[in-house]
Amino acid sequence: MGVTHKLREEVVSFIVAQKQGNPTISCRGLVAVVNEHFQVHVSKSSINAVLKDAQLSSSVGRRSTDEK
Repeated sequence: MGVTHKLREEVVSFIVAQKQGNPTISCRGLVAVVNEHFQVHVSKSSINAVLKDAQLSSSVGRRSTDEK
C-alpha cells in the first residue's frame, strides 16, 4: 500500500508503537515525532498508509446516516 516500502522497518515500527501508545495523536503529530526522532521527512500520507496497513487508521469525515 502506498510508499510504505520506502520506509525503514524501524520507522514503521516506531509509527505503529506511537499510535498504539497514544491513539489520539494525528498523522501530522506523528510526522513531527518521526522527524524529531529519526531526522527524516515522512509525509502525512505515508503515515496514514502505515496506520492503515496496521489497522490503526480511523477515518475522519462525515458520520454515516446510522450515527445521526
